[in-house]
Amino acid sequence: MNRTRNQVVVSLGGGCDVALILRHFYLRQASLPFDWLWNLHDGLRAVTSIIANDFLEVRSRDAYIRSPHFRWPNQEVVVFRNYPNIAHVHGNPLEDSHAKETLNRRIDRLTRILTDPQREIVFVYYRRFDEGPELLCESTVADRTQKLIDESLEFMEMMDRKYAHPKMRLISVFSTDEPFLSMPSVVHQFAKNARRCAMPTIDFEWLIARPENNRRAGRHWKNQWRNLLLRQGVMSRVDLVKTIPLSTGRRIQQMLPRKFRNIASQI
Repeated sequence: MNRTRNQVVVSLGGGCDVALILRHFYLRQASLPFDWLWNLHDGLRAVTSIIANDFLEVRSRDAYIRSPHFRWPNQEVVVFRNYPNIAHVHGNPLEDSHAKETLNRRIDRLTRILTDPQREIVFVYYRRFDEGPELLCESTVADRTQKLIDESLEFMEMMDRKYAHPKMRLISVFSTDEPFLSMPSVVHQFAKNARRCAMPTIDFEWLIARPENNRRAGRHWKNQWRNLLLRQGVMSRVDLVKTIPLSTGRRIQQMLPRKFRNIASQI
């Protein structure tokens, strides 16, 4: 939460990328229920249903089962019984009572946030289509981007009905491998579809997917998220300074206007 602006940033998935980024930039103080789930297939429609039903379908002991999953074809994973495509890859609430209690605490934490009218809530969600069973290619970009837009509209319409919260908005992100974002037709189609969205509390963005085992590409991915969060007003330059591994004095110096930095270094 940004305490100076009474803003809380809530990750809605679809995977753990948003939670990782919020933690990296010190924009979160505690975990929330959608932070560490794999939900890159059902996506925001499942989140919409879970919140609309007050989390009742995902809280009890019998809410979980082990099941085969297309993402991990040679093993069974723990999933929600009513949402079998959502996988628990960082915990086991089916067999570990501590993991179940932890998830329930995160649900309670999010419920308190959603019912506090004084909070400015910024939801952040990303959809990575090449992680699902349907492959992304140039011919399917229009359908995939429209799916992101439709599920974003459905989520905010549900939230407006359920909470009537005056300070709530959604940043919905199209994430895919860098070669796709280098294709003008892909970016053009996404921008064209996004312009049709008439809800002012939704902003659409796109960026590269999180790379694996490549530090240089990983820095580029973090920089894209940094620029997105700055552009959307979720993060300030002061927040950015917190992530720089500097001594306390050097960090304070970086926060000063440039014309005062030399003076500060001599004190």
